[in-house]
Amino acid sequence: MKKLFFSAYGGGGKRLVSFSNVFRGFTLAEVLITLGIIGVVASLTLPNLIGNYQKNVTIARLKKVYSTLYQANMLSMTEENAMEMGFYWASQSGENSNAQFEKYYKKYFNIAQYCGSKNNNSCFPNEFYYLNGQKVPTSSSGSSNRAYYGLSDGTALAFEATIDKSGGDDKCFCLFLVDINGKKRPNTVGKDIFELRVYNDGKLDFSWMYWDRKALVSTQRYACNKNAVDAGYACGALILQDGWQIKDDYPW
Repeated sequence: MKKLFFSAYGGGGKRLVSFSNVFRGFTLAEVLITLGIIGVVASLTLPNLIGNYQKNVTIARLKKVYSTLYQANMLSMTEENAMEMGFYWASQSGENSNAQFEKYYKKYFNIAQYCGSKNNNSCFPNEFYYLNGQKVPTSSSGSSNRAYYGLSDGTALAFEATIDKSGGDDKCFCLFLVDINGKKRPNTVGKDIFELRVYNDGKLDFSWMYWDRKALVSTQRYACNKNAVDAGYACGALILQDGWQIKDDYPW
């Protein structure tokens, strides 16, 4: 406490007037209340800030991967004249998938590591999950007819070249499964793992790209909905259709 004094004159006499100017800090109760308010505000805002940051990072990485794959596919189709060569006709084995990748794609990527057809958790996460948290069966997550690669930018890539006879005619079915941050979590389809396909017409797109938005967010198999069976494989198509955005109804 500091006292201030000054003289005042009145009624012919002199008197000394004293004023007290009190300076004090916050009490413990006030500090605790303030910290409590800050904590409440932080608990409400930080999850949204972190979530938005993660979404922005996902979009940036996914756009880069998509661009790389798209350009590689276009260059391969042009330089190798692949359509006339029976592009990607391969039997169902990882060795043959690797041979196809080596022939048509490898030179367009910065490959840091080839992990063979068994994966063994060297490049691609050996276990990953659907949007609802259920583990993708080993028969799907560790498919032996895929060839696994680690790219220099940290992306994990699985390539599969097989023949689809379901329509009565042989048609190449070529699949890229990418994990945009390698083996780092969350290792979840639709969050850091996305699927793209190339058919023998030369078109590369996210899987189920030609579904309309209503179908993409429905509960039908592969849709971008936690209640769908094998949920998440159509999420890349949803992001692209939404103009490279992860909108509020996205099952993040």
